[in-house]
Amino acid sequence: MKKTILTVALLSLSITAFAEGNVSLFSITPSILQATLRSDSKTSVQYTLTNNSANTLRGITLPIWPAGISTQSIFNTCSSVLAAHTTCHFNILIQGRNQPSILSLRPTICINNGGFCGRPDANQILTITTLPITDHAYAYLPILNNNQSYSNNMVSANTTTPYRLNTPYTNDFDFTSNGPNAGGIAVSKDGHYAYVVDRGNEAVKILSLTQGQMTLVGTLSFSNTDNLQSIVVNPAGTRAYVSAGTTVYAINVSDKSSPQLLEHNDTMTIDSQTFSMAISPDGSKLYIPCPYGGSYGTIDLFNLNNDLNTPFHPPLSYTTAAATPFAAVVSPDGTAVYITNNAKNNAGVSKISDANDPVNLSFNQRLLPLPNDSYPEGLTISNDETTLYVVEDYANSQAAIINLNTLNSETVDLGNASYSVGAALSPDGSKLFVTNNSSPPLTVIDLENGNQVYQAFDNRTDFGKSTARSNFIN
Repeated sequence: MKKTILTVALLSLSITAFAEGNVSLFSITPSILQATLRSDSKTSVQYTLTNNSANTLRGITLPIWPAGISTQSIFNTCSSVLAAHTTCHFNILIQGRNQPSILSLRPTICINNGGFCGRPDANQILTITTLPITDHAYAYLPILNNNQSYSNNMVSANTTTPYRLNTPYTNDFDFTSNGPNAGGIAVSKDGHYAYVVDRGNEAVKILSLTQGQMTLVGTLSFSNTDNLQSIVVNPAGTRAYVSAGTTVYAINVSDKSSPQLLEHNDTMTIDSQTFSMAISPDGSKLYIPCPYGGSYGTIDLFNLNNDLNTPFHPPLSYTTAAATPFAAVVSPDGTAVYITNNAKNNAGVSKISDANDPVNLSFNQRLLPLPNDSYPEGLTISNDETTLYVVEDYANSQAAIINLNTLNSETVDLGNASYSVGAALSPDGSKLFVTNNSSPPLTVIDLENGNQVYQAFDNRTDFGKSTARSNFIN
C-alpha cells in the first residue's frame, strides 16, 4: 500500500505590514526549520511571537491559517496584549493526514482586534509538501553475539515481515572490533540516518540507511570519556545528544561526514547516569530520566534553544520508593511525557503533564502500577496517543498495552524472550518491536492479529542480544 510522508518547511516569519524604521513591529519564529511527517502521524511546532517595538501591542489575534491545513492549537502563553520587547509562545499541532500535495501558507497576524493585519514576506512562507514512499521501513539493531566475543554487528529487519525465518534480516554491518557492548541508537525522523553509540571505541558513528542497507558515513571519537550510553537526535537532524556518565554532550551533525562536538556551554550536567533520553517533537526540550539522582530518581529537563548548561527547570524529584525512572517517551503532540519506573515491587509508569510549559510542570508520580517483580524499561506511544506500550527487563518478559483513555491494560507474554529493554512501533502502528538483552534479540507482536508473538532471527545461531532501547525504526 502506498504511503506518504509530509515534509514541513518552517521558515522564520517576519511581519512587515507595520514597521518602525527598518525594524519589523513584530515577528514569529518557529522552533524548528523543517519537520517530516508520515500521513498517519502528527507533530507539534512551537512559535515565538516577539514584539520588536517600544510600544505595547494590543488586541492580538494569533495566526489565522488558510483553509486546507489541519492544525490545532495545543499550548498558548500569548494573550491579547504583548508588552514592548517581550515574547510569548504558542504551539500548533500539524496533522499528516488529508493534506494536499503542496501547500504554501501565509498566516495572517492582526493587532487592534483585527484593525491592522500583516502577512509574512513572500520569501518567508511555510511550505508543506507530501512525498510518496514506496520502500518499507526497517528496524536497525546493534547485536552482541552469543559467545560474548569482541564482535558487534548492526542488523536491519524489514518491518513488514521481520519474522520470516528464510530472510529475516537484510544486511549486516561490522559495528566495532574493540568492544563487546554497543550502546544506544537513534534513527533520524526522515529515516535516512542512524546514530549509534560505539562504547567499545568511545565513539558515535553515523550510518546512512537505504532500504535496510547501512553505510558508515561519519565518526566522532571521544577521548577519556567513560561510559557512553544513550543518544537522541533532534527532528531537524542537525543536533545529536549523547550521554556519558553524568554529562550529556551536544553534537553538530549537520554535516554527516564530519560530526563536531559543540563547545562547553553546550554540555549538560545531569543528576546521574542515564540509559534513555527523549526529545520533544518541536526539538526544543530534552527530558532525561536519572534513575540514581536524588533519593528515588529525578527527571532533568533542558532547553535546547539556549546554552544547554542552563536547565529549563530544577530536576523533578520522586519522593517515594515507587520510582527509579528509566526510560521516557514524549507524546506526538508534545503535551505529556511518560516514564517507566523500574523499582522492584513498585513498578509503574509516571507522567509529566503540561510538558509544553517547562516553567510550570505538573508531575503525576503514579499514573499506573505494574505487576510486582516486573522491571519496566522500554516504552513507546501510538501516533494517535491512545495507547502506551511498555516492556519489562525480566527473565520472563512481558509487554503491557495500556489504554491511556481508561488506564486499563492487557499483558502479552513474549514467549522465550527475556530481559526486554526496548520498544518501538512500526510506522503504520501494526507491529510492536521489542529488543531483548538475550537471545532471541528481537521479538515482534502483531497488534492487528490477536497480538501474535514472533521471534525474529531464530535461524541466526551466532546472535545473542540486542542493545537497542528506543527509536530504532525508521
